[in-house]
Amino acid sequence: MARNGSIAGAIRLRPEMLLFVVTPLLFVGNMLVARAIAGDIPPVTLAFLRWTGAALVLLPFVRGLRAHLPRIVSPDFAMLVLTGAVLAVAPLYAAAARTTAGNIALLLSAAPALVLVAERILFRTPLRVPAMAGIALAACGMVTVVTRGHPFALASLSCNGGDAFALAAVLGWVAYTLLSKRRPVKLPPLIGLAALAVGAALMLLPASLVELAHHAGQPQFGMILTPRSLGAVLFLCVVPSIGAYGGYQALVRHFGAATAASSMYLVPVYAVLLGALLLGETLHPYHAMGLALILGGVALIACARRVVPALAPVAAAGAVS
Repeated sequence: MARNGSIAGAIRLRPEMLLFVVTPLLFVGNMLVARAIAGDIPPVTLAFLRWTGAALVLLPFVRGLRAHLPRIVSPDFAMLVLTGAVLAVAPLYAAAARTTAGNIALLLSAAPALVLVAERILFRTPLRVPAMAGIALAACGMVTVVTRGHPFALASLSCNGGDAFALAAVLGWVAYTLLSKRRPVKLPPLIGLAALAVGAALMLLPASLVELAHHAGQPQFGMILTPRSLGAVLFLCVVPSIGAYGGYQALVRHFGAATAASSMYLVPVYAVLLGALLLGETLHPYHAMGLALILGGVALIACARRVVPALAPVAAAGAVS
């Protein structure tokens, strides 16, 4: 009977363990799909359509919104929306048109190290020796990816535009992370995500109109609406914005925040491999070297803090509030 009970327990755990593997895939879908339709829809407009669609899907299920309006319309929440759902998303989509999904994921995975650096500079947060070593390793990994494996040529390097946009998205999320820790806005998960989506759509609308007007006379940069691109937008509205968020929250409930965050170490691995398999991106030795350095650095930081830094919000690119 005891053996049967243990087998039953293992079966009950199976969905949660599957979630541990699948959730990072949902986050990677954001990068892969954006990369696949690069050139069909301008990046700011794509971000606007993503959040508008997510808002339209979520709002019918939201209850009790009025009671939380004072917090939703506060300057603190506006800054969270600006950094986490606008500045961390639109540059990501701009990067997708200029560099590989693997490069984007590898650069995004260095965000925990950059958060520590920002905390040290802005708030004088003390750093342990392992954390400093981890920051150095992660920085070496980022340089390896940006320089395509030629770090000694950094001084004479003209930075790839896609990598620069990816780094801008990382900085947007670093700002969001710092704000969410220092000036958090407490909202129920569904209301928080719906408010984030609405706020992001409103902020992105003017920039999207300017972008479309600017590209009106440049057909090669205009918006190409096809069943493929519309399907991609629908995917971005539902899977990264809602599915990945729900999956991650379920992981937190079942395993705790630290273990849930550790699942996100699969994101750069998935992105590099699936980018090669689905998009025909070429794998290079510097990808493996950069991945090893960045994840090694983040692991050292995790040991120093005795908690796994959350990569999930970065991969979600604004899906978690």
